[in-house]
Amino acid sequence: MLGERVFHQAILFLLQSLKHQDFRIRYHAALALGNIGSEKEVTALLKSILDENYFVRSSVIEALGKLESIKSVNALIQVLTNDKQPFVCSSPHSAPHNFQNKLTVINST
Repeated sequence: MLGERVFHQAILFLLQSLKHQDFRIRYHAALALGNIGSEKEVTALLKSILDENYFVRSSVIEALGKLESIKSVNALIQVLTNDKQPFVCSSPHSAPHNFQNKLTVINST
């Protein structure tokens, strides 16, 4: 019970951190949310996918790739094909290969 409450508080903290003024905080919050592996965080991450900072965008893409949520497919395809910052699209961590393959199949149909 206590561990569950602490877990939910940590999630809330990370979700709030996605809106922090320091891009490094937003960057690490997105990565942490991606490592948790919960579908609930996808909506918040999708709101951050167009962050002004390309490091944050790349960490959001990586997190969404790890979560492999169908809800994120269209946003990931759009960002990976339209982002003007090469780092975001060419980062080896932009989406895990298994999910990237799924995106390729969906995008080609």
